[in-house]
Amino acid sequence: MSLRIPLAAALLVCFLHGPVTAQEKSGAVLLQPESDMDRELADDLSEVLISAVIDKSGRAYRVEGKESFKKTLMDRKTDDGNVCLASVECVRKVGMEMGLDLLVFGKVGKAMGGYRLEVWRLSTTGGPDPAPYRKRVTGDVGQLIEEVEALAGWVLAPAVATLTVTTVPPEAAILVDGKPGPGSGKPMEVSPGPHKVEVSYEGYTAQSVDVSCAQGQPCQADVTLVLLAKVPDKIPDKTPDKIPDKAPEEGKKEKAPLLSTGTVVASSVLAGLAVASGIGSFVFYKRMTQAETDILDYAKESCPGNVCPMTVEEFNEGLDPITERGENAALWANVCGGVAIAAAVGAATVLIVDLATPPKEEPKKTSFAPVLSPDYSGFSFELTF
Repeated sequence: MSLRIPLAAALLVCFLHGPVTAQEKSGAVLLQPESDMDRELADDLSEVLISAVIDKSGRAYRVEGKESFKKTLMDRKTDDGNVCLASVECVRKVGMEMGLDLLVFGKVGKAMGGYRLEVWRLSTTGGPDPAPYRKRVTGDVGQLIEEVEALAGWVLAPAVATLTVTTVPPEAAILVDGKPGPGSGKPMEVSPGPHKVEVSYEGYTAQSVDVSCAQGQPCQADVTLVLLAKVPDKIPDKTPDKIPDKAPEEGKKEKAPLLSTGTVVASSVLAGLAVASGIGSFVFYKRMTQAETDILDYAKESCPGNVCPMTVEEFNEGLDPITERGENAALWANVCGGVAIAAAVGAATVLIVDLATPPKEEPKKTSFAPVLSPDYSGFSFELTF
């Protein structure tokens, strides 16, 4: 009796330990501070994210210790001699050398009214990365911790992407990596990375394209098939069977085009100017908003904790270039926006005026030609309306 209990316990331990060890994956999670003041915050949040990943994965991952992984990165250098921690690609390379199944790298720091969080899930298999997780968290540290704990769900999300293949004609058959697709315009889930899309249809030349999909993002493949040239059964006789009794009816007028050539050219130029100006206005608007962000960051860095260790003149000396850049961007955003509106109105006006103008009547034709008579004299005068 005394021997059964230890033996049963040993078998139970082996049974439970075996599957966990076989399915265990390796990973590394590290959050870096945006500044020295955020170092303690980044260390604490790294531990929170590591614990959340282990718990939400059902302990399927053996995550490298924060300090040991950081030391590994500190001992490495990039190709240009910088610290590996400063390069996402260098961190990815180290993770691939370590054979990690999961590699999470990011940074965190304080921002105006809260915190700023930016995290990458780096691919260690050579495929594309999913879009980084970027969020500005308002509130206190407790809300930031909750956000980081929820972030573990994004980290452990299945590695899938959405591929949509659109074909012309839409009835064409689709193969994705040799397997039938759902049809033209219908999305399908694929693994992140490169895929081969083959499209075929009877009477058309088959085509294949390569497409690369990133995790959690949609990707598109548009394929237009070319109609095969048909060979006639026999060469047709060029001699007409019957000579037409009379020439085609004269006097038929060709239908005038809906828009004149001048209208098409003018409206195209104005539309192009409107599009270019609109893009320019958007670019300068983004620069203006970036300048606003830079002003807030400058104030935070220059006066931490609302305490400024410098004079007003010194503060303004660093602030003026940022302010001037924002004002210039705002000016050009307004100028480009005005030009875009004016060009768009001009293009629409040209089209409306041309469409509303009735077509001009063709001038009357007059013919004056000699007509042969029995005495070889005489003329015929004809008016054609």
